[in-house]
Amino acid sequence: MDLQFGTETEIGISRVRPENLDVVAESIALVRSATAPGVRMRWDYSCEDPHCDARGFRVKELLQDSDEANYFAQDSQRALSYNEIKSDLVLRNGARFYNDHAHPEYCSPECSTLLEILQQDYGGDALLMACARNLNQNTDNPVLLYKNNTDFRGHSYGCHENYLMPRKLSWDVLSQAIVAFFVTRQIICGAGKYGWEEEDKFIKPGFQISQRSDFFSELQSVDTMQRRPLVNTRDEPHANTELYRRFHVIIGDSNLSPYSIYLKIGRLRSCFKRCSMARLWNACRASPTLCTRSRASRATVRGNGSASWPMARRLPALLSSGLI
Repeated sequence: MDLQFGTETEIGISRVRPENLDVVAESIALVRSATAPGVRMRWDYSCEDPHCDARGFRVKELLQDSDEANYFAQDSQRALSYNEIKSDLVLRNGARFYNDHAHPEYCSPECSTLLEILQQDYGGDALLMACARNLNQNTDNPVLLYKNNTDFRGHSYGCHENYLMPRKLSWDVLSQAIVAFFVTRQIICGAGKYGWEEEDKFIKPGFQISQRSDFFSELQSVDTMQRRPLVNTRDEPHANTELYRRFHVIIGDSNLSPYSIYLKIGRLRSCFKRCSMARLWNACRASPTLCTRSRASRATVRGNGSASWPMARRLPALLSSGLI
């Protein structure tokens, strides 16, 4: 089975002296500072419908709809149109660069090989660094960009993955088979962070394997900003809906290492291909509790380098089975 895949990476933005910082204005300015050739403010939003659910229905409202309404009300006070605030730039490589609420976001074009996605991700990093250099000319308060997933104040921004596949693949098979993989993938591909989030800051200090794990509380859901799920059920393929589905993955960390990106996307692509051949194992169909992902992320490491949690003893078997 041939798959097309790509990533959407939101970037944290600040200044060396962040007092009274308007992050929305900063994000808009960064996107508009891009000098790479492309087409500006021509993105067609009329075909998008995030309320469609892959489980066979359309939800009336999303948990984040109230947040979206608040963003719209705040943006209406700016002397810019909706398209100007978004500042969409479609680059000649097929990538999209735009302002997503309060974050610059780089969306890679569709890729068919792992080498291609690595090249496109690197191209996005190069574009962002060029924009930062443009904004930092003649200023004593430079802009700072963060390819991470948390501000450590309870807010998370994502690195989403998208996999275009035939709709004939059963959603039930895909969604059930992939849960155990999602829980364990962070062991190899988590970006890591030191500390807990704002609501857990009094628990204890410590290192976590994944930056995103603290922000997930549901098994399956169509929402992406509140009560985030391990398996996102958004059914928005941006293609012929009768022939294709897009598996929208929101749990991954933003990675700087190309090796982590290679494993993150390559392993999941392999899992999808095995699902298409109906080669499912009992371990793949397991339904671990949501807290398993958080526990795995918060695993401690002993002084001799060994992990203090049972998953470490299962890791060799999982690796050899191809599940992670």
